[in-house]
Amino acid sequence: MTASSFDEVGNGQFLKAKEFVGTKVYTIKDVTKQELTDLNDKVETKLVVSFEEVSQGITLNVTRKVQMKELFGTPQNSIGKKVELFTVQTAKGPSFQFRAPSAQTNPATKIVQEFARIGFDRNQAKALLKQRFDKEKVADLTAEEMATLLPSLEQTKSADDNF
Repeated sequence: MTASSFDEVGNGQFLKAKEFVGTKVYTIKDVTKQELTDLNDKVETKLVVSFEEVSQGITLNVTRKVQMKELFGTPQNSIGKKVELFTVQTAKGPSFQFRAPSAQTNPATKIVQEFARIGFDRNQAKALLKQRFDKEKVADLTAEEMATLLPSLEQTKSADDNF
């Protein structure tokens, strides 16, 4: 199937990150190449992931391609496998990301994902880590520090939003 425009994202062919809430686990149905035309009538070939549970797919940008490669190796290996879909806030607005279903996620990754989920950008996250633990990377936290950080993130973000 060939889309006539990237604007078809709004016409139901693709999931929309700005309308997506929470995280969802989907089964990958297929990964196909599709020719899509942008607003300047430039045709691009994009990889599109489709899922068993919904009719819409997701185009693979560079970040999502890397994530899929890390999770599955090849498109063929991804068919029938579960993937967790969530959004992160970027300079351009919300963007989809893939990860292994949460049960397989380590604590440091969960903290990074929680930072993104509640709207912290990378610099805000580093500032909070520096302020609380004198560290700039989640990877530098001890297990005890991680355990104290995760429950308090939502409260910290809510307090920051009140200013």
